Amino acid sequence: MCDYSLLSFRNSLAIEGEHLLTYRFPSFSIGLASPAEIRAAALAQQQRDCRGSWWWRLKDWLFLSEPCSKEVAAVCIPPGARLRVVGIPASMQEEFGIGPVQDVTLIELSASAYEYRDAIQFTNGRRALLQDLHEGVYFEVLSLETIEPELEREEVRIRWS
Repeated sequence: MCDYSLLSFRNSLAIEGEHLLTYRFPSFSIGLASPAEIRAAALAQQQRDCRGSWWWRLKDWLFLSEPCSKEVAAVCIPPGARLRVVGIPASMQEEFGIGPVQDVTLIELSASAYEYRDAIQFTNGRRALLQDLHEGVYFEVLSLETIEPELEREEVRIRWS
């Protein structure tokens, strides 16, 4: 799942074991992206002088020439995926009663349009929007499989026993 605010960007699906960083996209929304792509985009920005006049930027856009900065793909992760978060800001650690490294579940808070929906749920049950994290928080994709249907099946089995 990718937040609605990232749907206009190139995207890819996460794979298990992948390492990701929070990244502020040109829409000003925080999403997950590949550290290699973030580095490549920063390098491309440094190597090319993008401070040209608005006329040159318009020409580049109209004639589809190489943009000033390389586009970073948003990495989409399905709800229920398990992630490890490293580098949780100290203020968030204090607010949520967690440590700097946490295993979390990615959840979707809403399906409504124009609402941020991607959130992480900590093992203590507390939730935080991805938008509440700053850039550069490290994520590792532990599992893309959802554990919720299995738990639901177990609950049904217990009720009928």
